[in-house]
Amino acid sequence: MPVSGMPAGSIFRSTSSDIAHYLIALLNGGYYKNTRVVKKSSIDLMWTPHINIPAHPVELGGSGKDDHYGFGWIISKIDGITYICHGGDTGANSSVNIIDPKNRLACSLFLNVSNVYDKFRFTHVYNLTFNIMRLLIEREKSEYYIPVIKDPNVKQPFINLPHETKKKYEGLYICS
Repeated sequence: MPVSGMPAGSIFRSTSSDIAHYLIALLNGGYYKNTRVVKKSSIDLMWTPHINIPAHPVELGGSGKDDHYGFGWIISKIDGITYICHGGDTGANSSVNIIDPKNRLACSLFLNVSNVYDKFRFTHVYNLTFNIMRLLIEREKSEYYIPVIKDPNVKQPFINLPHETKKKYEGLYICS
């Protein structure tokens, strides 16, 4: 089946259970239910920083500090916690898998929302997932990935119109 024009992950089909089992195996050194599914040395390569990559910009809620890339995974330090992350976005749907190796936690989130084209209207999938992880270790909510700038596409709201203009539209409106 040709997949041209599709995101890289679109050639694979998995269930949420498959993803959960894989994350459990990664946290267990490659084992799921006493069966090795990935070598420990492969996990070490995936989770070892090999190159620096640009971080999420400060104005869009990121740290502005470079993240690191292992083999297929991004290694990020956020609020003193090292997270191993892999996400994707089709322009219509988004997903992310985040692992906190120190606390032996993992979370996978799939949304029918994209953050590629609209970073302001919906809470970013990374923010939701990081905050789920933070709840599990009883840490305060994080504003990571929440834009600190206003949405440049939103025009001044109606309430900021001059008083004279608002008066023109004041009155009783009846629909029949």
